[in-house]
Amino acid sequence: MSSNKRGNLVTVNTLEYASLIVNYVAATYVLVHVDPSTIDLYPVVLFYADNTAAESWMKKVRSSSEGARALGYIQAALMINNPVGICVDRVSTTDNVVADRISRVRSEAHLSTEIPALCQDFPQLRSCQRFHPSAELTSLILETLSTKKYVDPLQVSRRVLTSPGRITT
Repeated sequence: MSSNKRGNLVTVNTLEYASLIVNYVAATYVLVHVDPSTIDLYPVVLFYADNTAAESWMKKVRSSSEGARALGYIQAALMINNPVGICVDRVSTTDNVVADRISRVRSEAHLSTEIPALCQDFPQLRSCQRFHPSAELTSLILETLSTKKYVDPLQVSRRVLTSPGRITT
């Protein structure tokens, strides 16, 4: 069993936090770029998290974890001059059935068979679309997690929010 005494491993908590950041970028993309005429002037997205550390970090943008602090800089950068606010609430692990099933899709190759089954079991997923984060956002998060280096918030805000990714059905 490996340990993280040297801080070299990426923890599941920081990965969950990174997924919340990607979801924030996706929500911002849809609310600001796809159809901005249908939203409030200052919309707020509500995320449900079953990881208490990631939930706390998303709310407070602070942590004793070096990786989470570095991700916090990315979150802060993405929120600069962004009209979309964030609320995070807790969902119990037992109530997190849909997300758990989605996360267990074995690979990209199995999507064509497993997604229709998920949509049959959970009809609310039928109208969902997939967000593909930009290569720049993905690289930024991966580099931050692996090096735990802090980013320049103003530079990141401009670069990532200009071309955050794309939506597919």
